[in-house]
This record gives sequence, structure tokens and C-alpha cells, in this order.
Amino acid sequence: MKTFVALSASLLFISLAHAQQPTQEDDSTQTLYTACKQVREGSRSWADFNECSRLIGFIDGYKFGAIHGAATAFLKDPQNLATTNGVDDFTHRLGAVGTQAACIPERATRAQVRDVFITYVDEHPEALKASYANTLAAAIQNHYCP
Repeated sequence: MKTFVALSASLLFISLAHAQQPTQEDDSTQTLYTACKQVREGSRSWADFNECSRLIGFIDGYKFGAIHGAATAFLKDPQNLATTNGVDDFTHRLGAVGTQAACIPERATRAQVRDVFITYVDEHPEALKASYANTLAAAIQNHYCP
């Protein structure tokens, strides 16, 4: 029993000593740009695909934030709220405002937004040193919300 406990403790110590520390996520435009460009050019690398998928999360969050902001503004406007005829009407009105607030057309695919991002960085190489969130927001604003 003592041998088992000692062996278990030794294995636990070795495991902890060799465990990798979690890596910090890289939020640079350079990293996202490189991965997305590789994916666009046909890369089958899981690392490139995984990195470029952060763009999808950003786009979904960008749209959600715009819709949430529009809903909050709508609910705080007594005239708009008083003239609403049920949930379907509210959803329809909110959808129209939210889509305009987000600027990204509903028909725009994620691949198209990825290409907008890549084109923007190609045209603004100074953005490579910035946070990808700032660069992606600027690319969306520049292309879809002039």
C-alpha cells in the first residue's frame, strides 16, 4: 500500500511538473489574417481553420450586439413600444433595425466577410499590428457601412 501511494504521488508530481501551461490567445490581426488567407487559398490545416473560425465568432457577436442595442433602444422608446402589435410585430421591427445596425447584410456569407477582412488588411498593412477585433470592426464598417 505504501509503495502504491508513493508511486501515485511520484506520478502526480511528474505529471504536474511536465504539464503545459495554458497558452495565451493571440489577438493580433497578423495571426488571424495569415490563417484566414491560408484557409481561403485551400489550406486543410486544422490550426488555420481553427484560428480563422474566430472570425465567425466575432461576426456572430457583432450582429448580436447590434440587435441587443437596437432592442434596448426600442424598449426604452414609449411610442414604439405602445404601437407594437404582439411578439411577431416586435420581432419584425427589431429584425429590420438590427440588420441595419449590424451593417452586414443577411445574404453575406462568412466567407465573404472573411474576404472583406483580408482585402482590408491588404489595403491597410499597418493594421497587422493591431488587435484583430479592431481591424475586423473597421473592415466591416469600411465595406458594409460607408
